[in-house]
Amino acid sequence: MKSYSILFLISLGISLCLVAGSLFFANQTNAEVVTTSVTVTICGDNAVDGNEQCDDGGTVSGDGCSSSCQLEGPICGNGTVETGEQCDDGNGLSGDGCSASCIGEGGGSGIYIPPPAGKTTVIAIGKAYPASRVTLLVDGAHKSEVTADSFGGFRFELEDTDGGTFTFGFFALDIFSARSLTFNFTTSISPYTLTTIGGILLPPTLMVNKAKASAYDIVTLRGSSAPSSRVTIEIQNNNKKMTQSVRANSGGIYEYDIFTHLLGAGIYQIRVKAESEDLLISTYSQVISFRILTNKEMTADKENPEIAPEREEKNKDIKPPYDFSRDINGDSFVNLTDLSIMFYYWKTSNPLTDFNNDGITNIFDFSILIYWWTG
Repeated sequence: MKSYSILFLISLGISLCLVAGSLFFANQTNAEVVTTSVTVTICGDNAVDGNEQCDDGGTVSGDGCSSSCQLEGPICGNGTVETGEQCDDGNGLSGDGCSASCIGEGGGSGIYIPPPAGKTTVIAIGKAYPASRVTLLVDGAHKSEVTADSFGGFRFELEDTDGGTFTFGFFALDIFSARSLTFNFTTSISPYTLTTIGGILLPPTLMVNKAKASAYDIVTLRGSSAPSSRVTIEIQNNNKKMTQSVRANSGGIYEYDIFTHLLGAGIYQIRVKAESEDLLISTYSQVISFRILTNKEMTADKENPEIAPEREEKNKDIKPPYDFSRDINGDSFVNLTDLSIMFYYWKTSNPLTDFNNDGITNIFDFSILIYWWTG
């Protein structure tokens, strides 16, 4: 048996410059190596390792070593020759005519007879997101689909596969109909062996609620990952990079709010990766971009004749006098976005949310915000 490791939110109808973002990260992180948790185990190669209990060079059950390389029936070393054993001298040692696996050694108590070869089988086991639809590709062609269980687990089994080198691809469609990036993995399959590809963790899906935001706004990321996994979020542009992490809930959903004033104006790219509770590691997701506008760009956006009628319609029920200084993020409304920003600065002296200028953001400022509430 051989075992080794391999180096490697609903879209809201917004076009998010995926290609540009991908190119950016390709240029910025081309020297980075992402190590995943994928392993390959080969049963039938005459080498015992990992989770195997035996490996007699075949994948046929009934000979003492099962098709999945687990011991069956006889116990070698108990002094009794049982089905599947050629000998059993009770000592579990080799070099005395009966090997440690109870196979006769030359000149001893038996002759080694190779087991039947069996069939070529490939099993792929991994995690996606609860109730997601997982697709398997073989050399780029659609091969099979399964629905992940409540823990995000999935399993594919391919029987009577020819030997050779194959590229296996895996992607998932989550409950929001967001698709993950395809995880590709290339390995050689030996004929008449059982090859198990394990430790797969598909990269999280990633969605963002807006493509453009003001200087005092909140951009919300959302997506699916393995339940309770730790999701690492990278936000980057040419001048700065910020890394944060959040926990997905038991249903595999994660969310994260970006407070734009912490970043400043510019175009930013976002990507995420995950680590499950059982320490499986994913590759990165696709890259999504969003833009934080300058004050000048915000003014131009508000004065854009294409959106002026819409803004006028939305504001028609706002009766003067109206104190827009309570509109923290500058979108002409006092709503949940402003409330979220206020809670972020709760018990601080930030002038944006300290409306009564008493040196602290508290219940009095909250009351002022609610008075001017527009919804």
